Amino acid sequence: MEEAEKRLLEYRKDPGYKYLDYKPLTPPDQLFLEDLAVTLLVNSQARLGTAMSMVRPVNIGHLPDVPLEGSSEEDRVAVAKLITEICSSRGYLGASTVTKILHKKRPRLVPILDNQAIFGAYMNPDWGPGKHSSAESIGDFEHVKKALDW
Repeated sequence: MEEAEKRLLEYRKDPGYKYLDYKPLTPPDQLFLEDLAVTLLVNSQARLGTAMSMVRPVNIGHLPDVPLEGSSEEDRVAVAKLITEICSSRGYLGASTVTKILHKKRPRLVPILDNQAIFGAYMNPDWGPGKHSSAESIGDFEHVKKALDW
């Protein structure tokens, strides 16, 4: 890559870099409306409906604090169920936004499952060089679980 050092220094100015350094101020075993704010640093599509859907806290105390690569099948099922339950019960949230929120509370266990990068490109057998990735919002158990297993 040309000018790799220069590009790396420029990235430190990007809002996405601030997301990496952010430490949640809310309790580690619950999601609150305040936890949605940090997702805006990594290109979240959060809008008023999304924020309103986060007014009621979500208990995540049952999720272990283990690395994804060391997680059990049961752990990944629990994560996939929680993500899809939040998606379906909150109405305005897809897996991309939910995992951006959860990632800050369980960074070793929950990866950011971005619609375009993960579901639209990496997991899309039709995607390849020169093709646009899909930006379709994902929120179903099957896709989420498959992404966690990959």
